[in-house]
Amino acid sequence: GGAIAAVVKRTTDYADVAVKTAQRIGIGVEAWQELAYAGNLSGAESEMFANMLAKLNKRIIEAANGSEDAALWLNRAGVAFKDSGGRARSAEAVFLDIADAFHRHEDGAKKTAIAMGLFEEEGTKLIPLLNSGKAGIQAMREEARRLGIVMSEEDAKASEAFNDNVSRLQETFWGSRFTRIFPTLPA
Repeated sequence: GGAIAAVVKRTTDYADVAVKTAQRIGIGVEAWQELAYAGNLSGAESEMFANMLAKLNKRIIEAANGSEDAALWLNRAGVAFKDSGGRARSAEAVFLDIADAFHRHEDGAKKTAIAMGLFEEEGTKLIPLLNSGKAGIQAMREEARRLGIVMSEEDAKASEAFNDNVSRLQETFWGSRFTRIFPTLPA
């Protein structure tokens, strides 16, 4: 029983983090899980990778709104940050285009500078992943699905809600114990 409860808790914690991280960085839950897997294979820890994608999203929006500095780094990477309608492209699409650009060029100072210009200081940690190119990242994403580690958005959101309800129940339990131990404390 305890082992099953531990597996359920670990699964709901994973889903909870996946949903909240995807919302924070502005991509879909399934896409985030796939990209996080690819990042982990390339040495980019999930939290750091999420922060890098959030920074990229910020750069894209800044560039689309006229920031010359943000546009400079995206242009140096050789990627479009606006779609044909003039709207900012998604961080996921731009990231994959950056990966293709990195895949085509030799390692060196230019790649390092572009990675840092787009993702700030920790951007260099993404170079091994970016060097995989769009096709390499797509292969890792498909592998994540084959391994069964990508939860559907619907299942992830249901798990997130379950996990939040368990947290509420735990807090209620601790709150009721506190009021029984200290019933005369003023409000």
